[in-house]
Amino acid sequence: MAKSHCFLRTDRNRLFIALVCVVHLLILSRCGYHFPGRGEFLTPEIQRIAIPIFTNQTTEVGIENYFTAALVEEFNRSKRIRLVREDRADATIKGTIKSYSSVPITFDAAGRVREYRCSMTVGVSLVEKESGEVLWGPSDLNDSEEYSADPNILVTESREGEAVKRIAEDLMEEVHEGIFEGF
Repeated sequence: MAKSHCFLRTDRNRLFIALVCVVHLLILSRCGYHFPGRGEFLTPEIQRIAIPIFTNQTTEVGIENYFTAALVEEFNRSKRIRLVREDRADATIKGTIKSYSSVPITFDAAGRVREYRCSMTVGVSLVEKESGEVLWGPSDLNDSEEYSADPNILVTESREGEAVKRIAEDLMEEVHEGIFEGF
């Protein structure tokens, strides 16, 4: 009898585990959970989006180009919606570089800068053309990236540009996901 009792206990454990799994699946399907890249946040009417050059409110010349290019690249890579000129778009993504700073964060024994931190704030929104309604955003996104200093100022400036590029890529990936997932 003891042996058959263990058999029943094992069957009950399996049944319990199966029931827990089914309950979890039901909960996940009801709460709106979905895997990234599968969201349907945009309405079907939005088929074409324009991405004009971002506005740059900082004194750092040209950084808006990094962000515009990174966002265009995200949309081209995903191929989920068509990019067009503003006059043909159903909606426009408007971006503004709001702040930029690059400050020294580490020094050597002689007091020379060894490393900098580049920090940026970018505002982005998706605006429907006909109504002017903001479909996503406005969202202020912040990011920072460190880069090392070099005695050659041109090398340091190149590293700073690479830091800005990494920030742009990271933030524009976040914007792309936010627009499609509603985050």
